[in-house]
Amino acid sequence: MSRIFFTERPINLDNLKPFEPTNHVIQYPKEEIPFVHEFDRTALLSYLQVFQPDILVCGLKFQIDKEVLDSAPIKAVFTRTTGRDHIDLKYCEEKEIEIINLKGEELTDVKAVPLLSLWAILELVRKRGGQELEGKTLGIIGYGRIGKLLGDMAEKLGMKILQCDRHQMPSLQNALAYMVLQNSDIISLNISSTEENRGYFNRAWFEAMKDSSYFLNSSRGWLVDNLAFKEALESGKLKGAWSDFPTGFEHPNLIITEHIGGKTFESSNKTEKIICDKLFAYVQNNQSDQET
Repeated sequence: MSRIFFTERPINLDNLKPFEPTNHVIQYPKEEIPFVHEFDRTALLSYLQVFQPDILVCGLKFQIDKEVLDSAPIKAVFTRTTGRDHIDLKYCEEKEIEIINLKGEELTDVKAVPLLSLWAILELVRKRGGQELEGKTLGIIGYGRIGKLLGDMAEKLGMKILQCDRHQMPSLQNALAYMVLQNSDIISLNISSTEENRGYFNRAWFEAMKDSSYFLNSSRGWLVDNLAFKEALESGKLKGAWSDFPTGFEHPNLIITEHIGGKTFESSNKTEKIICDKLFAYVQNNQSDQET
């Protein structure tokens, strides 16, 4: 029997139905918890210490660090995300805790992030800039699932697409990177949120961009050198920008959203269903191994 704890209330409780005929115990934050006004980190730690789950299911609300992982006999962490930067990967490796995420899943019908990016392009270029999108060039740095979906959508609006493939991440010694930066009216950053990419888009990248271009970041805030980002806006190098993460500064030509890229019910429900299916397969396999 597994004891499973969701750090956030499930989007759709129907996703838990496969567990109903089993003896696995599932807990998640409920509105009627009497001693908690808001399910914050302190409440999470208290709940883990009492419930003692061996499986944790999380999103991006909490950092799953050493303190959290030591609060219960956790053997596996399931995250409803592709990125894993909210989990202490090194400590999980030390404790032999498995991490299961969305990487490798076919998520072509989960389009919330590229749609929000497209909204940002419309807001910056069409509404604020008074320009048509048709004929504009969109450069996509990191042409994975989200980058490709964004490119497909933008092409349908008559935009031209330049891209650096995710399997050949460009450096500034790469002629392809310069070609994309210098010939794009809009640059969209869609690289993986891995530690080696921290500060990836730095001053040199902004300087290599086309003058009076636009910049979009739907990946993670810490992938960008925010001081260089601010200077590019203040100097006019960037005509406008959007970030789905706090940047630490404000500017009239900067739109900031609070990491809402994937936060639609439909997208959240789809990714939660995938993780719940993976979770169900995992606990059933483990139970079978224990019985044999």
